[in-house]
Amino acid sequence: MKRIITIFSIVTAGIIMAALLFNVSMEVRAIKGVKVEIYDVHVEHLLPDIVLTVGTKIINDEHRKVRGLSGNFTILVSNTSVGIMGFDAIDIGATSYETVRVMLTISYSQVAQSLIEAITAMQFTVTITGSVTGKIFFGLMNYEQPVEARWQA
Repeated sequence: MKRIITIFSIVTAGIIMAALLFNVSMEVRAIKGVKVEIYDVHVEHLLPDIVLTVGTKIINDEHRKVRGLSGNFTILVSNTSVGIMGFDAIDIGATSYETVRVMLTISYSQVAQSLIEAITAMQFTVTITGSVTGKIFFGLMNYEQPVEARWQA
């Protein structure tokens, strides 16, 4: 009887471990699949600094909810770094998206080179490059994934 209980305990523990590993792999897959799109950029004001509102769409195409997703990004205007921005933890349901509007302040000293590049190319490009971090394993661990998004006018 002890042998049957031992075997049953080992099999049960194996099934539980397999289920936990499957759950974690699906959560990681969902975070890896997150896409960030810039859908809108508005100039709020130009003095004393340039302030832009950057509309981003955070997309989860997977069939698993992403919990506690946050992001930190470097902003490039016409391939010149002009600032940083981020968003705090949000939850995104399975196969859905959330929109986030973030204020970006750019000083004139940082933007001079980017304007020269934009005028030369006759194209204005805003690029966000960075990473998103989400919660996995019942919120006990973080998983980080690099992302990049681009908007052109």
